[in-house]
Amino acid sequence: MKNNTAFNEVVRFIINGLIATSVHFVILYLCVSYSILPYDGISNLIGAIFGSIFSFLGNKFYVFRGSNNNVFIQTSQFIVLYALMALNHGVFLYYWSDLGNHNYMVGFIIVTIVNTIISFLCNKYMIFNQMKQKSTNFMVSKQMKKKSINFIILSIMYLSIFLIVYLVHINFFKVDVILYSAIFDFLLSLAIFAVIFYLTKFSDYYNNFEISQILIIFLLIGYSISISLPTVVDRSLSFYILEKISAHNGSIKTSVMRDIFVNDYINEYKLVEVRITEQVASGTIELKDGCINLTDKGKLIVGFSSYFRKNFLAKERLLLNEYTDVLTDPLKDSELNESYVCQSTI
Repeated sequence: MKNNTAFNEVVRFIINGLIATSVHFVILYLCVSYSILPYDGISNLIGAIFGSIFSFLGNKFYVFRGSNNNVFIQTSQFIVLYALMALNHGVFLYYWSDLGNHNYMVGFIIVTIVNTIISFLCNKYMIFNQMKQKSTNFMVSKQMKKKSINFIILSIMYLSIFLIVYLVHINFFKVDVILYSAIFDFLLSLAIFAVIFYLTKFSDYYNNFEISQILIIFLLIGYSISISLPTVVDRSLSFYILEKISAHNGSIKTSVMRDIFVNDYINEYKLVEVRITEQVASGTIELKDGCINLTDKGKLIVGFSSYFRKNFLAKERLLLNEYTDVLTDPLKDSELNESYVCQSTI
């Protein structure tokens, strides 16, 4: 009977997987065939997300039907698992098709087979493990309360470490690029936190999967803070406008704002120097013989940004009192200025 149940699970898993994969493939095929997106890897990633949503519903209510406990835990575990699998799909097909120029259908089949095996094992023995759930169900409420309290403590601990590391870095060490500096700070803070986390035995309250979730959550929090605070404040034109108005007793004529941008903004924020430094550090440009040259990485990013701007930015965007699509292709009417071009590239 047990073997028959296991066989039925495998059959149901295959059926559910075929349907989810079909959803995934249809979206991939539509994106590639109708040129909705220019990159097979990105198209595949989007298809994987929709396929994963269908897969969870099928696994939850069709494949492992006896697993009805801890829905929140199951959902969070499934999201992490399939996010990693979707990333694996996208990265593999990017290297296989976009860089390697192999047929995307063959790459799709290869990575799908690998992910299917991983998916079944993780779903059966970790996420929808019925025996594990039944044996621990009576302890869930008490454990969840304790884990929640500890998570709040851990969050405060991580944020405190991040703040200390960040303040020490910006006050006592040299910084090349604000964004990269902040990213380094939150990664270093996460490493320090992980050591303290294990030494103080907080890790004893969580299983390995939950520990990985905590680390991923703090990784995302650190990245969000790095992007949203120091980086935004450092480069934000909106903040500059507000600060400039404040410096002029809280009021500036609308008619002079363009002059302020041209004459003051670039110089006061050292805009040219900052942006060139950032792009050199990013590897998108290189300085050589008095010229700024676009690298291969830079060309790839330009292709993506131009496509995204034209296809995924608002076509009716309010600029002062007029709705316009001019910023979806701001260089459309721009002409080549020969005086800008380095002689070596002509």
